[in-house]
Amino acid sequence: MKTRIQMMTFAMSLLGAIIRSRCLIGRQRIKIPESGAFYDVIDFNIGENVVLFGRNFHITNCDTFTRNFLRRLGVRVAEPLSMPSDPYLELRNGTMKSKSKSSHKI
Repeated sequence: MKTRIQMMTFAMSLLGAIIRSRCLIGRQRIKIPESGAFYDVIDFNIGENVVLFGRNFHITNCDTFTRNFLRRLGVRVAEPLSMPSDPYLELRNGTMKSKSKSSHKI
């Protein structure tokens, strides 16, 4: 019996103390580019890269439910990785900090 895998991906960003998330891809089966096969649970492990609808995702961590689910299936789940730096957010945060410092000067 083959397991049908459905997925939802979320993008999360941290701006100050506000966490924003949005659903990027709804629950559905997604084909692996250039292969015709569908992604399976073993394709989604920490440290892996997956391409979903032309967007490249690097998996850096998972929640406890997902970690336990994968382990019960016999998948060895890697330790969490640090998030890669985002040059845009670094520039934006630097700009916001410099504006807040200059606005407090009298």
